Amino acid sequence: NSPIAMAPLGGTRPFIGSNPIAIGIPGAQSPLMIFDGTTAATSRGKLLIARDTHQPLNAHVAVDTHGIPTTDAHAALSGAILPSGVLGYGLGLAIGLMTGGMLGGLADPTLPSFFATPYQPTPGSMLIIAINPAVFGGVAQLHAVGESWLTQIRQSHGTPRIPGDQRNIRYEIALPDALVAELTALATSKGIPRW
Repeated sequence: NSPIAMAPLGGTRPFIGSNPIAIGIPGAQSPLMIFDGTTAATSRGKLLIARDTHQPLNAHVAVDTHGIPTTDAHAALSGAILPSGVLGYGLGLAIGLMTGGMLGGLADPTLPSFFATPYQPTPGSMLIIAINPAVFGGVAQLHAVGESWLTQIRQSHGTPRIPGDQRNIRYEIALPDALVAELTALATSKGIPRW
């Protein structure tokens, strides 16, 4: 689970973390699928980038402190991120209940923010479920069905992608000057030499 950033479905104030979900399914030669996504309509990190670069947000991803939809990152950071629909809300809430409740961790609203200064570790909880395919249909069955299905998807109309497929890889990432200054100051404060 993660610190609160997302409003409940129909709500206007943050009560739930973006509580990401990651799923990896192995294949014979390479993974059949690798998925890592948030249950929110956007991430807090993207709000910070939009704020620092003075870019508008996509519509329908955040609300301001009055619960009014906004494309202004400053207003969104003071307000709340919206869930990615009913599915995102349900999964985000379930993850928060399983990790902060069932596992005995802290509930989303009591976790300190990743982004608050001074920066501090966030004691979020993580639920990991591992399934041995040999107990069910078997590894060979998983690979045969999975690889056949994914081949059909890739060969279908349009330009379908499978989660985990490589996109155009960029070997260079441009960071806003303000973020570089912030990272440099943080590294200096921790005694980490600049590259």
